[in-house]
Amino acid sequence: MSVVSFARTRPRLFWSLIAALVVALYLSSLGVYAASDDSDAGWTEVTPDADEVLVIVSLTEVRPSTSRVDVEVSVAPGASFLDSGGADLAREMTVLVSPSIARTKLVLPQGTSVTTFDTQVLLDGQAGRWPFDRFVVDPLVVTAYTGSGSDVQTHPTRVLVDGEAEDWTVGDDVLSADGQDVQEVRVEVHRSGGILVYSALLLAMMVILAALAAFVSIQTARRRRVVHTDMLGWMAAMVFAVIPMRNILPGAPPIGAWVDITVTVWVIVTLVVSLALYVYCWWRDTAGETVSGGGRQLRGGVGDPGAETGPPAEGQRHRDHHGECPPHVGRREELVPQRPAGSVPAADAELPVRGEDEQHETGSDGGAEDDAAAPVGGHGEDHQQRRDPDPVV
Repeated sequence: MSVVSFARTRPRLFWSLIAALVVALYLSSLGVYAASDDSDAGWTEVTPDADEVLVIVSLTEVRPSTSRVDVEVSVAPGASFLDSGGADLAREMTVLVSPSIARTKLVLPQGTSVTTFDTQVLLDGQAGRWPFDRFVVDPLVVTAYTGSGSDVQTHPTRVLVDGEAEDWTVGDDVLSADGQDVQEVRVEVHRSGGILVYSALLLAMMVILAALAAFVSIQTARRRRVVHTDMLGWMAAMVFAVIPMRNILPGAPPIGAWVDITVTVWVIVTLVVSLALYVYCWWRDTAGETVSGGGRQLRGGVGDPGAETGPPAEGQRHRDHHGECPPHVGRREELVPQRPAGSVPAADAELPVRGEDEQHETGSDGGAEDDAAAPVGGHGEDHQQRRDPDPVV
């Protein structure tokens, strides 16, 4: 392969690798999300023993900011606790759930059907570690008993934890053997894989915004690119776009979480510094320009050749061939050469002298004296006005 052909194929190879990387990341994110989605998990029918009480704890919503989780508690007593019809309770039953803060006790009167009640359970964890925050309930204690007062009798209890909390993965470990009178379960929740992928993509986009702004400002500061004032609005818009992107992070991490210290704050700092550097580049590259008379001029009174100037002010028009230019402010008289009356310019020394016929046509002696007083070449002051350069405005 020749050097020329390799140079031509090298950009294609680079962009092909970039496209392959993007496709791989896309497919990987889909795979992780599909693996973490347990919505298609099948249900398993569970039947309690005749002398035990089955308690099902379903997590519905995790609240990291308040360290609480909403749960639904369903009670399924065995056949020995039901009447002959097998639908209603034959005796009163009480179920205790701890550590519950909303409703710790569920009393089921005799002759009533089994019901479900909602409550909140305390969590132990650190929400500031988002999105790697974990919360545990250690332990979740469930007790079922019948009777009241001195006739209280506890019964073997079995606890099932249902992991259906949205955007969370639920795990449980039984700390006591099934069938004991007091059942203890350790419940742990952490964010699902799909939430981690979505969070990583949002954070990556925030970092890319900061990197683009820094690249543009640095290249402009190194004079690799010219200053365009439109870029100032673009950078300012990116600064205000970071906060909405941070607020849509899943799970609403609390203000001051580690993601703010490691990503959000530094993204905003980079954008603001890039904006300030770009403003400095604009000031540096336009330091010799001022605005005067409707146009742009260089400092010192000399107009910028590349700028568009406005119409001249009154009294500042250029001199034509038929009259004098009236005095005006800013006229550079030193640029107009001053000659004594009757002197002959060097450029006019070789001009032909008018012939005798032309001299006779001038008329009387007064006309000859006028010609003698005028420079060689004729036309007097009008000729000198045409040759003099225009005064600089």
